[in-house]
Amino acid sequence: MAGKTVNIREKITNRSIGFNFRQIEFFDKYPEFKPDLFCRKAVDEQIAKIDSKFLDKEAEKNEEEEKD
Repeated sequence: MAGKTVNIREKITNRSIGFNFRQIEFFDKYPEFKPDLFCRKAVDEQIAKIDSKFLDKEAEKNEEEEKD
């Protein structure tokens, strides 16, 4: 059985981020809220505002690599 191949540019790398205690309490109260997913989406939204073509270029690279 072959392992799953992941595009290196889509690989998730851990970065340390600090949350306020009130935010940690919120996460505990609402476990269905996934801060890691939310943060990644929020960062992509900010990237799109700063450089709208950057994510398009990344999507094109992903499509090309999937064809290979």
